[in-house]
Amino acid sequence: MTDGMQRLAVLIDGDNVSPDAMDQLFAAIGHLGNAIIRNVYGSNTEGKKWEAAESRFALSQGRRHRHAKGHNATDIEMVIGAMDIMISASVDGFCLVSSDSDFTSLAIRLREAGKVVYGFGDGKAPKSLRHACSKFQVIVTKPKQSVPPPASRQPLPLKHAIGLLTTAFEACAVDGWVSLPNAMKHVKAHHRDFAPKNYGVAGLKKLVAKCGGFALERLNNQDVFRPVKTTPALKLVKP
Repeated sequence: MTDGMQRLAVLIDGDNVSPDAMDQLFAAIGHLGNAIIRNVYGSNTEGKKWEAAESRFALSQGRRHRHAKGHNATDIEMVIGAMDIMISASVDGFCLVSSDSDFTSLAIRLREAGKVVYGFGDGKAPKSLRHACSKFQVIVTKPKQSVPPPASRQPLPLKHAIGLLTTAFEACAVDGWVSLPNAMKHVKAHHRDFAPKNYGVAGLKKLVAKCGGFALERLNNQDVFRPVKTTPALKLVKP
């Protein structure tokens, strides 16, 4: 040891741990000793987040062979790296950063060699891995703050749409009918925010049908409508 600080080798399973957890990880390691070796392993460590983490925390890519990819390849490379360091480097302990139970045997082997083993992973790390380490600490990646969806607007009352459509008919009717395009053009000219979706439907034709009180027809290859005049019901008067 130097200045009473343990010399530690940090081995990170990049296929199992998020780069977002590096802040919390190295803050915890700073209380344990001096991380003189910092290696990250995995085929998923080439993204921009990992590149930023490697630069910020001085991480080195562990043993990597391009012909071997996948979860098992990462595990094997990390185990080989740990064995190389155990034999050749003067370290007091290891920090195994993974929640993968496959590293249980590695933790046991390193402890048998007289090394202290600190494990770091998430809350789902198996008991076998936790117990194999001299000490295991849970690191939690801060969840991304999701943007709440915009509050859904309540549809406007249909009587409002009926008034606009009636006004459009009175202004644009030809031969007792008004085309949907002309009605839409008239309404938008006076109410720029008008949209059928504001009333809970998609399209003006559906809005006219939903409003009731209008007759819809197909004339000259155009959808047209007009108000339907209703006759008030006669009241019976008793003699």
